[in-house]
Amino acid sequence: MKFNKWILLLTAMMLLSMGHSAEIYRWVDENGKVHYSDKPPKGAKKKAQQVIIDSTPEVAKKDTVARSASDRMAAANQWLSSTREKKEEKVAERDQAYQKKQQRIRDCKVLKRELKDFQNADVVYDYDENGERFYLSEQERDKLIHNIKQKMTQTCEE
Repeated sequence: MKFNKWILLLTAMMLLSMGHSAEIYRWVDENGKVHYSDKPPKGAKKKAQQVIIDSTPEVAKKDTVARSASDRMAAANQWLSSTREKKEEKVAERDQAYQKKQQRIRDCKVLKRELKDFQNADVVYDYDENGERFYLSEQERDKLIHNIKQKMTQTCEE
């Protein structure tokens, strides 16, 4: 609400100042001296010339203010966009890190289950490329368990 009051006040002041623009007169006295005044000289032999004041500087000032305001607005929008992008990147990074962590947890659970299964099994077997079952020796089974434990130390570390 304060913002609207200020805008209204500034607009009213600008409109009032436009209506009261003063006339300026220029004349040269008997001694050749140039004078300026808002009233024509009394009893002057020569007629005073009315000076026309170009309002372009005022318009230029308004353009400059408007331009700088639009520049400020553009800079603010650019900053806002940049901030949003950075926030979205952080969210994406956090999401990716979370997904990686969840995958590691799933992989760790699978490795623990395999380790438990191989340790508790009396006989361990696998299938060859022809689909034929073959049995692992005790050394092959121990090597397989050792490899699973190594993978667990890499995957399951917290």
